[in-house]
Amino acid sequence: MKNISDTRSYLINSKDNSYYAVKIPIRKKKYKLILIDYNGLSAQQIFKTEELEKPGVLISLFNASSYSNHYKYQINNYDFEKHNDSLIDEKRFNNST
Repeated sequence: MKNISDTRSYLINSKDNSYYAVKIPIRKKKYKLILIDYNGLSAQQIFKTEELEKPGVLISLFNASSYSNHYKYQINNYDFEKHNDSLIDEKRFNNST
C-alpha cells in the first residue's frame, strides 16, 4: 500500500461558526469527512472524491452520534469579538453583511 499524504482540509462556514468539518484523505480517491457541531453532534463518513464535489452531501444517520463538550462552561471566561473580515494566506476577505 502506498503512503498517502495526510493533508487535512478544514471546511468552515464564514456566516455560521457553530460547526466545522475536516476532510482527510484515506485512499487515492476517498476521503473521510468528520463533521463537528458545537451543540453536541458529530458524524464521520467516507466519501469518494466525486461525491464531495457536489454542492451538498448526505450523511447516514448511523454515522452520527452525540457528544458532550466538557469545556462548554468555560465560555463565560472569554471575551469574544465579532470580526467582519478574515485573513487567509495574508489576504484579507471582507464578510460584512
